[in-house]
This record gives sequence, structure tokens and C-alpha cells, in this order.
Amino acid sequence: MTQSWPRCVKFCNQVGSPPGRKNQALEEAFCTLTGNRHAVAVSSATGGMHVTLMALGIGAGDEVITPSQTWVSTLNMICLLGATPVMIDVDRDNLMITADAVEAAITPRTRAIVPVHYAGAPADIDAIRAVGERHGIAVIEDAAHAAGTYYKGRHVGSRGTAIFSFHAIKKYDLRRRRAGRSPMTTSWLRVSVASSSTALALTLTIVRPSAAPRRRR
Repeated sequence: MTQSWPRCVKFCNQVGSPPGRKNQALEEAFCTLTGNRHAVAVSSATGGMHVTLMALGIGAGDEVITPSQTWVSTLNMICLLGATPVMIDVDRDNLMITADAVEAAITPRTRAIVPVHYAGAPADIDAIRAVGERHGIAVIEDAAHAAGTYYKGRHVGSRGTAIFSFHAIKKYDLRRRRAGRSPMTTSWLRVSVASSSTALALTLTIVRPSAAPRRRR
């Protein structure tokens, strides 16, 4: 056991832990996809929200504005840090919050705004971010539904802090290229994996529905 333990640690560091080569390849590929300079892979979008709120110093006595229609994890992370979630209603036409609704909910205790890009559609993030900048309040984009979503010609989250998700209910199709074989699947977000004993590379590609081949029935 004593002799095998270092090998186990080395293997985990190489293939799966935060400093490992697979995580690094994913982070680099996601930067290429979204146009961001930096990406950090964490255990979940919930974990990402927790870390981001902590980095902003959110704590007791602070308020964080978030949509009333959101996943409970966001509220849990706000409450876990001792802050108060301020839930505002969403627009009835697009199910996302508006800049006007955010502006009306701001108080002297507001420290962050968490708009949600819902069901693959982008919120009006420029208008919301303008409100945050005017009041000196941080904006954290909940982009768990929005990998592959574009807003005004740029990928969602490319202009600020955003949190994405690879949870099982999100639409991600995987293909693995091997010599002489076709991709397993093709969809709107394509993940290509090329690996060898010494190197690993991931490529994330947006495939528009019109370009995706139809399956034979």
C-alpha cells in the first residue's frame, strides 16, 4: 500500500485532478470556444457560484439580486455565506430579469447581481451590466444553460464573470475521433477528444442545427 500510494496520487494528478492534464485541456478548449482569456474547472456550477461569491467578499449583511426563476443552488450559496438573496420577477415574454427590474431592487446593501441566461437564450446582459457599473455592483452571469449561446455576436460570458455547467441535463454531445472512424455523434455543441500516451487535446465546436446531419430512421 505504501508503494502504490504515490503512483495513485501521480495518476490522479495527471488525468483528473484540478492541476491534471485533462482539466487543463478542458479549460483551454473552453477559452477557445467562449473567447475568454481564463477558465477554471471546478466540481460543479454550484461550486463555481460559491467560489465566485466568496472571491467578491459576499457575506453577512449583504444582498444579492437574482431571478425568482432560478435553480435553488444559487440561493443556497448566497445563504451559505450569510448574505440575503433578493429575488425579482422575470419578464413574462423571455423568462429572464430586465435591467429595470434590477435597478428597482438595488439597495445600499446590494453587493452582486446574478442574471440567468435561460434555456439557451441570452439575457440582456449589456443593459444589466450597465446598471451594475453605474452602482458599483458586481455582475455574475449564471450561464449554466448557455454554453454555445451568443449575444450581440459574442459568446455569453466573454465580457465578464460567468459560470457554466456540464450537468447531465444540459445538452452536450460527445464524439471521440479515432483513426479510420467517424465521430460518434454530431450536435450543436461538439466535443472532440484526441489523446495519446503523452498528450491530450479537446476541441469544442458550435455546430448550427442546419449543419448537423440528420439521422436515418
